[in-house]
Amino acid sequence: MEKFEPNHLRRLLLNGLCCGTGVARVAGEATAAEMAQIGPKRIRKSFGVNCFDFSLGQFLKHGVRRPLARLNELSNFGVPFVRFSISPFWPDEWKLYFENKKFFFDVLDEVFSASEAKQIGLIPTIFWNPVSLSDYHNEGLASWVLDGSRTRSVAKSFIGDVVGRYKNSSSLWAWEVANELNTYLDLPNALTWWAKVNPSRGTPSKRDFRDIPTSKFLRELYVWMEREIHSISPSISISSGFDAPRANAFHLSNGSYTKDSSALRDEHFLSLHPAGVDLMSVHAYPETNSKSPLLLRDEGMFDLKAFVRLAHASSRLLFVGEFGMLSTGNLSADQHKFNEVLDMLVDANVDLAALWVYDFTPQNNSWSIQVGGAREYQLRMLSVTNERFL
Repeated sequence: MEKFEPNHLRRLLLNGLCCGTGVARVAGEATAAEMAQIGPKRIRKSFGVNCFDFSLGQFLKHGVRRPLARLNELSNFGVPFVRFSISPFWPDEWKLYFENKKFFFDVLDEVFSASEAKQIGLIPTIFWNPVSLSDYHNEGLASWVLDGSRTRSVAKSFIGDVVGRYKNSSSLWAWEVANELNTYLDLPNALTWWAKVNPSRGTPSKRDFRDIPTSKFLRELYVWMEREIHSISPSISISSGFDAPRANAFHLSNGSYTKDSSALRDEHFLSLHPAGVDLMSVHAYPETNSKSPLLLRDEGMFDLKAFVRLAHASSRLLFVGEFGMLSTGNLSADQHKFNEVLDMLVDANVDLAALWVYDFTPQNNSWSIQVGGAREYQLRMLSVTNERFL
C-alpha cells in the first residue's frame, strides 16, 4: 500500500478522493478503514472514554486499579481509546513530580505498555491544568508565553521528556495540549471562576491579571506548543482540548458581549487552532432548558454539525473530547436520552468522541461509569455505536 504523509492522506479523505469503492460520498465522510490509515497513529472513527486518573491516580497513590485491570474491562466493551491527564492538576502535585520523576515515568510506562498489549489507543492531555505549573513557579499564567520564564523552560523539558519517550508507541493516537483552556477567554471577570484558588494545594491566595486568559495569549501558547511537539514527533496529531466556545466568543475578544454570528463564531474558533493542531476539539453536554453561555449545552447540540463542517473544511478532524449526561434516577428515560445523545454525535459525523468519565472515584455519585454500576449501560451502548463504524 502506498504510504501517505498524515496531512496529505487526511486531505484526500476529507475531500472524498480516497474511497476505493467507486461510491461518491460527501466531503468529510471518511470510512473507519480509511481513518485507520492516517499516519502511524492508527486513529479511526470511533467513540472512546475519558479515564482522568489513568496514570495520575497511581502516581499520586489514590488507590486506583492498575492500568491493565481497567483496560481489560474496557476491552470487553470494545472501547478503542482512552483520553486522560498525564500532568498534575494542583501545584503541590508538581512537587511530587520533581521529587520522583522516575516513579512518574514508571507509572506512565505501565499505562503505555498495557495499552499496547490490549491494542487500545491513547490520547494523553499533556497539561490538563497549565496554571498549576505557573503557580508552582509563582509566575502566573502569562509566563507560559514569555521567553525566559521558568514555567516555559520547565514545560519545554516536560514536553521533550514525554513526547520523546512515547513517540513510537503503537498505542499513541494523539497528544492533547490542555483541557478547556478556552472556557473563560477574554472575560473581564474571569477570575471569579478561574483559575481555582486553594492555597493549601499550592495556589496563590489571590489571583491577578496575569492569570486571565485571552485569545491572543491562547494563540501564542498553542503555536509554541504545536512547534515543540512537532519538533520531536513531526507527524503526530495534536488536539486542542477545547470546550465549545461561548456564544459571544469573538465579540468578547473585542470587548463586547454581543452574540456572534455563525461566521464570526467559526472565524474566531478556527483562529485559535494553529495549522498543526489537526484535531479540533469541543466538549458537548446536552442539558434541557440550559441557559449556559457555552455552545453545545442545548438539548439538541444544534451547533455540532457546524463544528464538524468547520473542522473538515480546514482539513482537520472534529474531536468531541468530552460528552455525557447525568442520571435522573429514571433508568429507562436515561437510557433513551443517552441513546439520543449517541445518535446526535453519529448524525453530525463526528470523527472522534470520548465519554465522560470511566472509573473516577471522586465522581462516583455523579458522572463516574463503573462496570456493575448503575451507569454501566453507557458502556454497553457505546459498544453498539462503535460497531456501526466497522
